[in-house]
Amino acid sequence: MYTKNKIAGLLLTAMAAAILLSGCASEKPMANSRTEIVETSQEKTPAESSAQPEEQKVTDKNLKLEEPYIFVIDGEDMDGFWDSYLPDVIIQNQWIHAADAGYRIAVFGALKDDPEQGSVNIIDVSPDNTITNSRQILAPSKGGSLSVIDEEAAKEFNMEAEDEHGTVYLFNYYNGFTAFKEGKDGDWEYRIKDGDSYEKLIAAAREYIVKHNDKIRMDYDFSTALMSTGTYEISGYLIEDIDGNGIDELIFGENGNNPDDMWDGVVYEIYTTYNGKPVRVLKGWERNRYFLCENGMLANEGSSGAGNSSYSYFTYEESKLHLVEAVIYDGMRDADHPWFYSTKSEYDAEDAEPISEERAMEIMDKYVYEHPVFIPFAEDN
Repeated sequence: MYTKNKIAGLLLTAMAAAILLSGCASEKPMANSRTEIVETSQEKTPAESSAQPEEQKVTDKNLKLEEPYIFVIDGEDMDGFWDSYLPDVIIQNQWIHAADAGYRIAVFGALKDDPEQGSVNIIDVSPDNTITNSRQILAPSKGGSLSVIDEEAAKEFNMEAEDEHGTVYLFNYYNGFTAFKEGKDGDWEYRIKDGDSYEKLIAAAREYIVKHNDKIRMDYDFSTALMSTGTYEISGYLIEDIDGNGIDELIFGENGNNPDDMWDGVVYEIYTTYNGKPVRVLKGWERNRYFLCENGMLANEGSSGAGNSSYSYFTYEESKLHLVEAVIYDGMRDADHPWFYSTKSEYDAEDAEPISEERAMEIMDKYVYEHPVFIPFAEDN
């Protein structure tokens, strides 16, 4: 059950995480991808790299903290700053998410030294236009330069990008490529790797965690939290049918030191089986944690900094998450009245209803976390 002391502890944890992780990759809960699609790993490993010095300022005339909240800018209308910032990229267009906390920018294109290799550069920018984080993700397969299809397709942090060969990818700002289809009218495919099974995923996760094999993590796009807990003895797995549809899910998570440990029972990844192959339903990390609830629902605790946290609650049906309600703490939006309620967004207080702290506690107290016992990877080694 939630109490004011527990919430205070969570907020202090968020503050500590913000300090410890400053300069690290900004990780915020996915938006529509958890509620609308099944996430998967790439068939080829996406390459990620630190692109530019973090203290650089963006001088883009198109940046503005006002509506439209999300917008797409075609190449010819983009500011010349990006040609100098990304000299090794053939730029097609960019997606921008503007909010009081700053900007999230995705620049789509291809590598100049390999024009068949599509790429997406992810850039986090603070309100004063300082670049706080930057990385590059390569398309799972080579099909030429990538472009965001249109503004209507760019919903929150999910967007559709098409390569020159007609393959359309579903791309999430925080989690990369999550699905693909051949042509705009094709059916979405959510695949990990042909021939993979739960047993192979468990073996690969064990190889990553016990032997610190980071190449395995990149190959399978495992959550970094499985390693960063610091003691792999408490990271483990569980196979269980959590939605009662006759299909077992594979769950990667963590056993805490005791039932009162805030990390006890945390879920970092869930897989299910589709067309005989495992597919990923969700992926979490230290500041984006999932929990199984006693009422059969799933809870998510997310934080993007000391002044912003979210507590979201989902039903899990037919291998998909559906948002029911969310409590949002946004001290940057309103320091005196920071609590908000939404049934539409997991963390965005833009159109959320202001509520009292007491009401926030009442909502969160409805959800009691389970404490599943995961089989430790080390014990199973």
